[in-house]
Amino acid sequence: MPNLTAEDIQRWGKEREGLSGARALHLFKELVEEGCIALTKPLGHGSQRLPWLVASPQLLTKKGLLEIGELPDPDQELIRAFREARERIRHDPNIPEPQKRSWLEWVDRGITLLDAGTKLGDLLLKQFPSAGH
Repeated sequence: MPNLTAEDIQRWGKEREGLSGARALHLFKELVEEGCIALTKPLGHGSQRLPWLVASPQLLTKKGLLEIGELPDPDQELIRAFREARERIRHDPNIPEPQKRSWLEWVDRGITLLDAGTKLGDLLLKQFPSAGH
């Protein structure tokens, strides 16, 4: 990725997001600090002050891609995989019925546990918002 100047970030903020220059710079810094954007060099080369002159983005992190919806939610992907496994087991004629029932019961318990864990995690994050950072 090319280097970005503070002016580039301010222009993007104004044109794309309707943000003031200072707010765009602050938002960029927050995204870096929260681990959504990885840099090749620290902002301001060690200085934590705003505005900095040049930022050197390396990539959007997995966290950043997940936040903008470019990656599937891992919890939902896992639940989807369990549901797909359940359907494959249910329709596989090569699995004996007693074993099929046992496997389906195990998969259903896994889905229930994953779903409950996801809901509990969401509830905890609502109760303690700073825990997600």
